[in-house]
Amino acid sequence: MPSPIDIDKIALLAALELSAEEKRQFAGQFEAILAYFRKIEEVQLPETLRPGEEEEGPLFRDDVARPGSTPPESFSPHVEDGHFKVPRVIE
Repeated sequence: MPSPIDIDKIALLAALELSAEEKRQFAGQFEAILAYFRKIEEVQLPETLRPGEEEEGPLFRDDVARPGSTPPESFSPHVEDGHFKVPRVIE
C-alpha cells in the first residue's frame, strides 16, 4: 500500500487537493493499479512479427512527420499556427 507521503507527493504532482477520506480511497485504488501492473510484468510474451517476415529482431521504421488528413482546428478551437495551445503546466 502506498504510504501517506507517497499519496501526498502524487497529489502535489497532479495539482490535487485531497481530503483525508479521498487520500484513503486513492491509496486503495493506486494499490489495485500497481497490483495489476505487477501481474502484467509476470507475463512473458514473444515478440510479434508481421506475416511473412523472418525473425531478425525488432521491426523499425523511420520516424517521419507527415501531415494528417484532419486539420487540428476540427479537434479544438485552441489552435495557433497549426499547433494546439494548452495552459502552462510547468512554472
